[in-house]
This record gives sequence, C-alpha cells and structure tokens, in this order.
Amino acid sequence: MGNDYDEILARLDKFIVRDMDSYEELQKKHGITPELCPDLTVWHPAKPEVIGQGDGIIMTDFYSREFDCFTRPMGGRLYSLPFLEMRTMSWYEILNRVAQFECLITSRFHGIFAAYKARIPFVAYPGNTHKVKGFIRMTGFPLHYTSNPHKLISLARRAIQDKSIYNELYHWLDEQKLPCILPDK
Repeated sequence: MGNDYDEILARLDKFIVRDMDSYEELQKKHGITPELCPDLTVWHPAKPEVIGQGDGIIMTDFYSREFDCFTRPMGGRLYSLPFLEMRTMSWYEILNRVAQFECLITSRFHGIFAAYKARIPFVAYPGNTHKVKGFIRMTGFPLHYTSNPHKLISLARRAIQDKSIYNELYHWLDEQKLPCILPDK
C-alpha cells in the first residue's frame, strides 16, 4: 500500500487487520497501529452439517504468479486429489464439502477458515496476497505452510497426524472476541 491515503487513514476511528503482515506494514509505512482480529468468518453462524468426519485430502486452486490468477493443477499427484471450486459455491456448500475430508490444501485465505469451520487441518500455500502467511504468523501456531508444491501432499498427511495443533488453533479462534467495529455512541 502506498502513502497516497495516509491523511485519510490517520482520521479513521478504528483500523482492524486480519494478519500480522498487514499489521506490521501499517506500523512501518504509515505510522498506524491497527487492531489484530481474525477474519469475520470466525463469527459467521454457518457450520457444516457434519463436522470433521471425512476421509482423505481435498484441495482448492492455487495462485500462479506466472499467470497472475488462480489455477488448478492439470497433472501430477495434485491433479488426482478431489477439487474444491470455491468461486462457484456458497459458503454453506464449501463448508459441507470441506467437512467430508480429513485435510484441506489451499492458497485461499478463506479456505483456511472453511477448514476451521469444518474442524479439519489445512496446509497453506502462498496466495495472491500476504494474508495466508500473515495470518499464520499472527496465530503463533506451528501450522503447515510451504511455497514448494511438491511438499503439499506429504505436509497434508503430516497435518492429519498433527491434528492436535489445529484443534488448539481452532480453540484459540473460538476464544477470540469480536471487535466493536461500530463507532461509540
């Protein structure tokens, strides 16, 4: 983010960000110390019909820097995994689909929160912004993240074995308080 809007940012009553990288950027580049808060989907009432009872690994699309868009692997080991097309589904459909599996591989920020709602582990891959990595940094949990696509399946198997880490993360998210985003009266 450039400094073109610093004057406007300085007049805001409240500034909330969803990840540690955004938090640090605002402090360093703009002199603003925002509040940190997970994505609002944490408080969305939607839940999958069956929580965390699935089997196997599912994946979303991945951001391709070369093509500057999200893409789906069309060959190799990743191609054989069931695919979750988040762009064409409602939030409820996404949650119900994710809950049918043991682990989600994703480079989508909201894919992480779909895994949270379904109570399954996830493996994160870099997306089109810093939000995925910045959110993981914000939590402080040793979650599975890689920029090497060849490690995704082995990390997913490890994440399934390390489910207790994800349970701790999800408990931590459950304990987060919704920030008051409305002006004081």
